[in-house]
Amino acid sequence: MYCIKLYFFLNRVMEEEHEEVLRRNLSLICEHLDFSLVSVLMIENKVITYDEDEMIRGMKTRTERAQHFISILRRKGRNSFNVFLLCIRQTHQHLFEVLSAGLCDPQPPMCPRMRTQSYSDVLYADSSDNFAIHQAVSIFKSKRAERASQQVLRLRETTQFMNGSLASFNLPAALEDLSTESQTVPPSVLHKADKVRSAGGATRISQQMTDISGLLRKCESILAQTETLITEEQRKDEQMRHEFSTSWTMIPSEKLTKTLKNDSAKYKLTIREEINNFGFYEERFREHRSAIELLSQPSCELHRSLPSSRPSTANQRSPAAAALSRLMDDWDVIKKAREVIERELKEADLNMESKFSSALKMNGTESIEAIITENLDALFKPLEDKVSNSIYFQKDLLANIQRANAEFVRTSYPGQLTANRENKLKELAAAFNTFNDLNDNLESKAEYYRELKQQIERFWSKVNGVCMARGTEREHLQETLTDQDPTNSRMAVQSACSIPAPHQPSLSQRWRSTNSRGILIAGDFHGGLWSCSDYRRWQMITDIPMDTSFYGVCVLPKGFIMSGGYTRQVEKSCFSYQGSWTSLPPLIKERSHHASIYHNNAVYVVGGRDAHVTLDSIEKFDMDTKKWVVYPPMPFPLHLPQLVIIKNKLYILGGWNVNPSDEVLEFDMDLMTFNMKALMPEICSEGTAVGFEDAIYALGGKLKSCLRYDPITDQWLVLQRSVYSHIWGPGFIERGKIIVCGGFSTDIIEEYDPESKTWKAWDLRMPSQKAMCFVLQISN
Repeated sequence: MYCIKLYFFLNRVMEEEHEEVLRRNLSLICEHLDFSLVSVLMIENKVITYDEDEMIRGMKTRTERAQHFISILRRKGRNSFNVFLLCIRQTHQHLFEVLSAGLCDPQPPMCPRMRTQSYSDVLYADSSDNFAIHQAVSIFKSKRAERASQQVLRLRETTQFMNGSLASFNLPAALEDLSTESQTVPPSVLHKADKVRSAGGATRISQQMTDISGLLRKCESILAQTETLITEEQRKDEQMRHEFSTSWTMIPSEKLTKTLKNDSAKYKLTIREEINNFGFYEERFREHRSAIELLSQPSCELHRSLPSSRPSTANQRSPAAAALSRLMDDWDVIKKAREVIERELKEADLNMESKFSSALKMNGTESIEAIITENLDALFKPLEDKVSNSIYFQKDLLANIQRANAEFVRTSYPGQLTANRENKLKELAAAFNTFNDLNDNLESKAEYYRELKQQIERFWSKVNGVCMARGTEREHLQETLTDQDPTNSRMAVQSACSIPAPHQPSLSQRWRSTNSRGILIAGDFHGGLWSCSDYRRWQMITDIPMDTSFYGVCVLPKGFIMSGGYTRQVEKSCFSYQGSWTSLPPLIKERSHHASIYHNNAVYVVGGRDAHVTLDSIEKFDMDTKKWVVYPPMPFPLHLPQLVIIKNKLYILGGWNVNPSDEVLEFDMDLMTFNMKALMPEICSEGTAVGFEDAIYALGGKLKSCLRYDPITDQWLVLQRSVYSHIWGPGFIERGKIIVCGGFSTDIIEEYDPESKTWKAWDLRMPSQKAMCFVLQISN
């Protein structure tokens, strides 16, 4: 609830006193603040955006990240300072104490304002009644919707029971059969068939069933991935705790993720219950499907399928038939009245803002609940009386219909209406009722499941943010402990062979000494660049023309090209290396976090971000003319997608907007058009993708994915998962094998054999256990 409260304080200018506290304590903040530990809460409270979060994380040092964060915080409103205090209260206790006291040092006396007010007083000191009014209105609307739904449900349950009873009596078709020819379909049946066809018929129900089944499977899949994140986080923490013993001072993951596990268990229970509930709808559809399909057909099909029978004309105007006909007319009247009542229930509302405002000024929040109850009663009591009266009349009418129908059957049915025709008409009536129930319920169910999927996706994003923050903190602590005692960590010993010598040859010198396998070039997201020509040891590349992070890289014939990225600003610069560095014309649009790929003597740059938003644009660079041109934009913006080209078609996989994507876009380079393809079976946005033998492989990420996509059949296949988790571990093809390299918290290189479907680790390790931007293998 505190997240909701904090949101309403953000639309003002930061107080001068708070800005002064930040200015005076800037050096202390830059020294001690670990941004990764507060970023998730700052995003949840809508102080910073996902784009700003990524931009801050792109800074090279802790000091730069803290400086950039504070500069953004100052522009985020009057109470952004208070939100920041709340976020650091648990993670940075010393900073919290200093900043909440408004001091550069904890020893001097407290400033006047902080001396007289507690932290909670400061947080809510400037709160007006706007939040309380908004909260009260939200509660009123929620209770109003709940109360209206309850009454609508009462009406519908009674009506459904009535419709089921009439279907079992074969009404009104039995009455219509008395006055129609044997070959004619009763008018009520034709009317029902028209309604079924206009609503989409059996095809619509079948499609709704398929969509809902897919949504439920997607919810299960995302939740399973979320649980994997939590489990993997706990495993890594236990591994580090075992390795460093008492020196490992991080909060245990088991304690930190307890709430997340509880939330995950609740979502799992909800999904399981919904799957069971959905099974009820599937069973009903299977039971009545053939009759619904018949109602979905043209009228001529109904004529052919309905058995014939010629009633006795003596019974067309019998007293029993006339009485039953009048009762059916009464039912039509009640149905129309019920529709009016239902509409009134849905539209019932009151403007409560002025009432809540007056009540808050007079009595504070104490009277709000009573006001809500009083106004809901006044609004719904007349409508609830109408509902009760309608239900009473329906029940009374049903009793009268039962008696009249019994007399009608006794006097009219013997020898006049064949059992086959009667049963078929009953079957069609029951199918019509089932179709209406399914159509109404499945539509609302689909909407609910879409919302549930969004909630689970947000939960995944929250867990992912926590795990990424923990990973950064773990990496920092591991580096600190390793620096203090290099023998304390097995990983430090393993990666020691990757430490470059003090004096390194230039990249061009190493280029000329490349062996037959070619040279490996690797780079992380923060500007680190290495080469490996002997497949035994990496060497740092220092002679690079651009010092940037989150740039795009792709392989060229005997070289590579680097574009864009972020330094102090988002860049347009572009350089190639083919034995020596060459400056190229800049990008049309500055961008970082983008992807690039080489094809047919051209480089394609896709998506990314500028200083403010995620991009949907695509640029092409012609290596002959040395000119950039703009290509058609993607249907939606993406950053950090994976690119593969198969048969002159560009496939854009995964990537991020606000949340990670499992979508696949196909761009036809001949027709210049986009097509949506089959969704990836699981989110692999932090993995890699490569093209191999006219198929696409998506590998790595937190789930150790190994997925194969066939562009011809538009189908995905889940293969044997990797042994290690390659989070932001790039890949390439070598000698018929797919190589996946290191990634966040691992330096292991694995190769996947598509023929034997097995994984094998290399002896060579990556130069860093950080998220990697790229690894290229370039032949000399």
